[in-house]
Amino acid sequence: MIWLYRLIYPFFIACLWLVSLFSKKIRQGLVKRIGLAQRLALTAGSWRSEERKLWFHFSSAGEFEQVLPVIDTLQQTDAKCRIVLTYFSPSAERAIHSEAKRRTLAQLSCPWDFADYSPFDFHWSVSKFLNVLNPSCFVAVHRELWPEVLFQCGLRKIPCFLIGAFFPSSFKSRSGLTDFCLKHLDKIAAVDENTRTTLLGVNPALSVEVLGDPRIERVLFRKHHFSKSSDWKTNFKNQQVFIGASLWDEDFEVLLRALPGIRTKAPHARIVIVPHEPIKTRVNAWQEALKNEGCPVRTWDEWNRSPDSSSHLIVDTVGILAELYSISTCVFVGGSFKKRVHNVLEPLVYSCGIVTGPFIHNSSEASELAERHILRVVHTPAELSQVIGELLTSTQKQAELAEKAKIFLSQKEGVSKSVISMILDQ
Repeated sequence: MIWLYRLIYPFFIACLWLVSLFSKKIRQGLVKRIGLAQRLALTAGSWRSEERKLWFHFSSAGEFEQVLPVIDTLQQTDAKCRIVLTYFSPSAERAIHSEAKRRTLAQLSCPWDFADYSPFDFHWSVSKFLNVLNPSCFVAVHRELWPEVLFQCGLRKIPCFLIGAFFPSSFKSRSGLTDFCLKHLDKIAAVDENTRTTLLGVNPALSVEVLGDPRIERVLFRKHHFSKSSDWKTNFKNQQVFIGASLWDEDFEVLLRALPGIRTKAPHARIVIVPHEPIKTRVNAWQEALKNEGCPVRTWDEWNRSPDSSSHLIVDTVGILAELYSISTCVFVGGSFKKRVHNVLEPLVYSCGIVTGPFIHNSSEASELAERHILRVVHTPAELSQVIGELLTSTQKQAELAEKAKIFLSQKEGVSKSVISMILDQ
C-alpha cells in the first residue's frame, strides 16, 4: 500500500502547486514547508540527547485548540521534555502566533519548543525530519493521519497515537489508505463512545479508548486566563444580548427571516451579528439586508470609536468572539445551516443559551449537548425565532441552562491527564 501511495502523492502535490497559482493560502502552505528540516536542526541543536522529544501534529486552528491543554499538562508533568508542533494549514500558523501573543500579555509561557509546517509526505522529507528530531513518539490530533509519516515511524519503532479522535457514525470507509493509517496507530483516544464503536466497526483490532475531548479544558483555560475587562463591556451591562456567532451566508439568511419575530418577543434585546469571515463585501451586504428588515446595525469598528448602550452591531473584525460570549444571554452558532457547526463550547463556559441549525454531527459536544437538552436544535426561521425569544425573556430558563452547563463541564475535566498517561505509559 505504501508504494501505491508514493506513486499517487506526487500528483496530489503537483495539483496543489497548480492551484496555488490562484490561491495565496495554498501557496503559502507549500512555500513555507521548504527548509523545514534545516529550521528544526537549528532549534534542536541545543537540545540534549537524553531529553524526551514528543511530536504533535494537527491540521488547523481548531485542532490546535484541542492539543493545547494536552501539551500544557505534559509540560507540567515532565518539564524537561521537548514539544514539537507541526501543522498542515496556514490558519494554524496564525493561531499559534495569536496564542503566543496572548500568553505573553498574560505573562504565561508557551508549552512548545518548536512549531512549524509539517513535512511534505514524501519518503525523503519525512525521513530527513525524523533523522533530525528522533522523537520518542508521534501524536496526531483528530483525524490528521499521513501514511508516510506513520509508515516511517513504524519502521523506527516510534509509538504513534491519535488523540481527540472523532469519527461520525457515517464513517464506514474501508479504503486501503484509511485502514493502512489506522493499523499503524498504537492507541487511539476517542472523544466519545460513538467514535469508538465506529472505529471498531472498521477494524476490531484497533486499540481505542474513550477519554473525551481536551478542547473543553481549553475553553475553561481561555475564560480563566484571557478574559479581559474591556471598556466596551460596560455598554452591555444588565442587558439581554443575542449573538449570531460565526455565521455563514446560509445561517444569516435563516436568522434574517427570524429577526422580526425575535424583536417582537424581546424588543429591548441587543443583537450582535458576527460573520465567520467578515470580509468587507459580506459586512456591507448584511448591513444593508438588516437595515431593510428594520434592524439597522453599526459596524464594530465604527461603534468602538463612539460606543453607546443601545445600538445593534455587526462585527467587522476577528478575534473578539470569545469575549463577546461573556456579555451574551443566548447564541445562535453558525455553520449549522451550512455543513458543520462551529465551536459550541466557548459560549457554554459563559452559560449562554445555545441554539444551532440541524448540521451538528461533526461535533460530538454539540450532539451530546443536544441530547442533554442543553443545546437547542432548530430547522426553520420560525423555530429559531421562538427559541431565541424564549431564551431572551425567561430568566428561569436561563438559570436552568446555566446549571446544566456547569454540571456538563465539571464532568468533562481531566481529559488531558488521561491522554498524557496513555502516551507516557506506552
